Amino acid sequence: MSVSKIILSGSAHGLGISVTSVVSGTANTLHTAISGTGASLDETWIYANNIGTTAEVLTLMFGSGLITRDHIHFTVPVKDGMYLVAPGFVLRNGAIVKGFGQTASKIMIRGYVHRVT
Repeated sequence: MSVSKIILSGSAHGLGISVTSVVSGTANTLHTAISGTGASLDETWIYANNIGTTAEVLTLMFGSGLITRDHIHFTVPVKDGMYLVAPGFVLRNGAIVKGFGQTASKIMIRGYVHRVT
């Protein structure tokens, strides 16, 4: 077994991802997990910060995004640093993590993945 630290697949070169969507149907893709159902997996660490002027609600959707029990809602305080919103959640089989905000382009996402193969 080996572990590699990789950037979120929705990030360009490891830079922040601006959450531009405000509805689940067009949610921003943050990461797509490794494919397959074997021993390989992605341990996903996601942080959010709010560049707006008021607190913003971030919704993270795991898997298909259609099942609300797989949604996490987090209120991100304004200009108060990075908040851990996905503390090492384990994903595989191409599961997708998406996010949308209360207001477009106010929440920035950063993070990484420990890919275990």
